[in-house]
Amino acid sequence: MLPNPEPSGRYGQADLLRIALLASVALLALRLVAAEAVGWGDAEALYAVWALFRQPSYLDHPGFIGWIGAILAGANGVPDPVTTHRVTAAAATGFAWLGGLAARGVGASWRGALLAVLALLVVPEIAVGLFAFTPDLPLAFAWIAALGCAGVALRYPPRSWQATAGTVGAGLFTGVAVMSKISGATLALALVATWLSRPARARLRTIAPYAALLVGMITPLPFFLREAGLGWPMLHHRLVDTQIGFGPTFRNLGSLLGGQLLYVTPVVLAAAVVLALDLARGHDEDAVQHLLLNASLYPFGVLAALTLLSRVAEPHWVAPSYLALALHLARRADDSPPVLSRRLGWTAAVTSLCAIALVFVIVFFPVLPRLLGRRYEARYDLTNDLFVWKRFGPELDAALESARADDVGDVAVVGPHWVVCAQAQAWVGNRARVGCLTDIGDDFDTFYPRAVWRNAPVILYITDDRFQDDPAKLLPDRSVRGVDRVTVRRGGVAVRTFRMLRLGRMDAG
Repeated sequence: MLPNPEPSGRYGQADLLRIALLASVALLALRLVAAEAVGWGDAEALYAVWALFRQPSYLDHPGFIGWIGAILAGANGVPDPVTTHRVTAAAATGFAWLGGLAARGVGASWRGALLAVLALLVVPEIAVGLFAFTPDLPLAFAWIAALGCAGVALRYPPRSWQATAGTVGAGLFTGVAVMSKISGATLALALVATWLSRPARARLRTIAPYAALLVGMITPLPFFLREAGLGWPMLHHRLVDTQIGFGPTFRNLGSLLGGQLLYVTPVVLAAAVVLALDLARGHDEDAVQHLLLNASLYPFGVLAALTLLSRVAEPHWVAPSYLALALHLARRADDSPPVLSRRLGWTAAVTSLCAIALVFVIVFFPVLPRLLGRRYEARYDLTNDLFVWKRFGPELDAALESARADDVGDVAVVGPHWVVCAQAQAWVGNRARVGCLTDIGDDFDTFYPRAVWRNAPVILYITDDRFQDDPAKLLPDRSVRGVDRVTVRRGGVAVRTFRMLRLGRMDAG
């Protein structure tokens, strides 16, 4: 039962603290239950594989998430999904409370900080998204910490030690954000724009902004040095190789808008628009408001433009731009009238909790096949990836043991696409090497080059019913020595059928 509001209609600090603690415990429990049951999603599996290689950069992202995976890794060189999801469950819960500290940093009252905690706890894109083992998790922590440090700096005189420490801290965490995901560069853009604004311009006559820039560039330096030494493969992959059909389309616009409605929910999106409009008003002499406006406007503008232009961009890219809005909500918490009406605020909270519950139900209870009937297409249900490899992985282990028992020499595991290769490598860890036949090339081409695995005496080729691939055409110098099929069911429905082909050399007889 919720506590009673004050006569003014507002909940007091103690009431909000109890609500925030209750919500944190409930969501943490839900996440820990999920951690015991689910495996890797396809992208998560790729990031887990990065723990084996510990590079500063990869084709998709900088390497910070791979270094985190290496810390969590077990004896086989890759992190275990159960252990890792326990860690991300705790991190996703703790992130909201870090957001509360950041709200205090930008000048919010304790009551306002608790409102920011509640907002960050229940928004589905954060509550669900940060449970996953992806670069977005360290990016979110670094982003909110940078805003909190920058807010502290801007609230103190330019030459004070607090301003210097806060500014350098903002630069440090911005560097960590860039090392987590290249979109962290938009946060750097927002900070520079803030220092150039009229309320903060006097700080340019101190050493603090320049020290922050230096620290912010040193932190991701291993990433930049590796990319420069290799000829910027990430930029080439991101901006050239994957950009078929580059240009603005209604399909991209629909993806951007639809993604926000789905990930954020329509009511929370409406609240975000109200906060953004309020943030854009009356900020001329308020340096902190300049900071929050820039940290919302610049990232959203750059990342939304990329989403409109690219078919492979993802709608959640713009998510960091919402974090500044939560801090603005905290700063305005004690104003009268409030920036968000009580009705809109509670409707947004209830809608968010319902959306989180719905995601949990869809993941844990295979209701989609029953609801959709014959219209259900298992290949489009991404929740299946969280479960099917727990069933198929032991079959791969058995096939590897059988091949090695025949004393055939090196056995290469190969898949038709990185989503299969990543799951396979995450399962076997350092017990086998996995090659990949993705059309445009991927990280596996450097992990296990095609010129190397093609010479292996035996190839275990793994594919599933999402791919219409013919190994005889892909590998014409190989003959099929055996085929195993494994069908995985959920809720009585066949959701994935794997084929595992043992391929030998043609000249081996």
